[in-house]
Order: sequence, then structure tokens, then C-alpha cells
Amino acid sequence: KEDIWLGGNFYGVKPQVGRYDASRGTLLRGTDNRSFEYMEGKKSGIYVRGEVRDAEVIPTSTGNQLLVARNNDTALLFRKEN
Repeated sequence: KEDIWLGGNFYGVKPQVGRYDASRGTLLRGTDNRSFEYMEGKKSGIYVRGEVRDAEVIPTSTGNQLLVARNNDTALLFRKEN
């Protein structure tokens, strides 16, 4: 079952519009019936502040890890619990 993680936020907008910064990421967990269910950040453990620029799943011998790159901030690494 595949999961989907969506990162967000965009700060490069006109001042009169304001920043788009309400997202902390969204995890959609894959289910047995080929659909997805929403999982909040507190439950998933993936809670990202800042402007997400890129994300990549990194397979390791101990399981998959999610690397999240943020604009002008440190990268974050999350390990998937089985």
C-alpha cells in the first residue's frame, strides 16, 4: 500500500496577498481497498513548519524515510514506523 504526503506553503507572493503558510503537511494513508484516508499530523508524526521546497522517500535497510527540504531552513527526516 502506497501512502501520499503533501507538503505546502508559499511565501513568494505579493505583500497585499499575504503568505500562504497554513499547511503543516498532510498524510494520506493507503488502505486495503485502493483508496486513501486522511491522517492528521499529530497522529502521523509528520508535522512540518515552513515553506516546503521538496520531499523524497529514501529506502533504507530499516525502512523508508521521508526527507523534507524547506526554504531557508534545515531539512527534516522522518522514519516510517511499520
